[in-house]
Amino acid sequence: MRKKVVLGMSAFLLSFLMAGCQKDRVEGVYKYVETKGDDSFYTMGIKFRCALIGDIEFRGGKCYVSVQGVQKRMDYDVEGNRIYVKVDGTEEIIEIIDDKTISTAGCIFVKQ
Repeated sequence: MRKKVVLGMSAFLLSFLMAGCQKDRVEGVYKYVETKGDDSFYTMGIKFRCALIGDIEFRGGKCYVSVQGVQKRMDYDVEGNRIYVKVDGTEEIIEIIDDKTISTAGCIFVKQ
């Protein structure tokens, strides 16, 4: 019985540490990078929206985004290659492309 309790506690602590490591993996400031492509009206709208976001920062287990000078602080979780950001009762998904690049809503952000 005691071994089961110890094993259960070990598994819990390991999962807690792994969750923390996942968040550490994305910590930092990501800046919007304008991609080359066509300059259609649709593409220009996406570029404008991405430029309004500017930076996304992950720090201390929180996600910080400033849109038009209004900063928001949100909770997030990392699962695999996705970051789930809790925004006003919903979740936004940010894709992790590699160790320094993330993508959301057609916007590419690179870690500084």
